[in-house]
Amino acid sequence: MNAQELYDFTHKYCDENPYYGAQLHFRPQKAPKGCTQSKYNVQKKIEFVQYMHYHADHWRTDALEGFHRKANGMHLKDFLVYVHEQAFMGFKFVKYPITRFLEHDLWDGGYIEGYVRTMTTPDYFFWSYMKSDKLKMILSDYTQELEPLS
Repeated sequence: MNAQELYDFTHKYCDENPYYGAQLHFRPQKAPKGCTQSKYNVQKKIEFVQYMHYHADHWRTDALEGFHRKANGMHLKDFLVYVHEQAFMGFKFVKYPITRFLEHDLWDGGYIEGYVRTMTTPDYFFWSYMKSDKLKMILSDYTQELEPLS
């Protein structure tokens, strides 16, 4: 899909499923010659996390403790050490927030929730929240790496 098709998909999905957000998974493209796919994947994943952090209106990190995630206040540079090839990430576009508890639930037009799960021991999560006006920018910058989850 191109950037406009991804944009149309996210809005259509949210309109048809107002209680769910359209989720897009980040998957690096094929590595260029001379670079191993594993090393390339890690490099691109780290760049994506840094991008989401840079554009976030606010963000946080959590650690999985037993069955619960708990905010841990980890800095981005410390979090990036745990990003490896098995880490999974992407974002969810929430056009119609269900609750009104958090700041991003109140933003006009919904919000974008970026997510990263390291899949390490301990397991860490990075959450970024952006106003929905950044959706086209993200889709344009990462058209080839984003895949809709259904």
